[in-house]
Amino acid sequence: MTERVAPAHVLPVPRWTLIIHLVQAVLAIIILGLSAYGIRWIAYNALIYALVVCLCTLGVCAYLLVSQLFIHKIYNMYIVLGVHAWMILFWIIDLGLVSNLARIWSGDCYYYYGYGYACGYSYSSYYYLAKREETTRGAYYGALAAGAFFAAAQFGLFVCGLIITVIS
Repeated sequence: MTERVAPAHVLPVPRWTLIIHLVQAVLAIIILGLSAYGIRWIAYNALIYALVVCLCTLGVCAYLLVSQLFIHKIYNMYIVLGVHAWMILFWIIDLGLVSNLARIWSGDCYYYYGYGYACGYSYSSYYYLAKREETTRGAYYGALAAGAFFAAAQFGLFVCGLIITVIS
């Protein structure tokens, strides 16, 4: 058996970087679900942005996997570097937005939809979650915190992928 050798224009990155791209795609699907859960209750712009970033991530991961494994003609090292830098920027912004939203929902701060947030000792201002009794404030906060955690993991994976690509 002979091993398939990639053409000269395809960077010789380690094969385990393909596993990183698969993990990125799986994390994007998880974050997509968490963001959709949050949007189901209150459609924050930060969560809508997270949906867009997840869809972009799925497209980028598909391009990286397909161009490195099967269709070598579409591979371009400058595009690979560019999409890594682009996704790093997208994920750091998403991390900040979702983390801030999780901070707002974490404790004594409550959010007036349309007016901003304020901090106090009253939990009665969660009107938008209280009128629907299928979820709780804790579950909503948990989804936001998990989304922020996975966004941080995505950011770290894209930074790792960029470093490996630059070294190659």
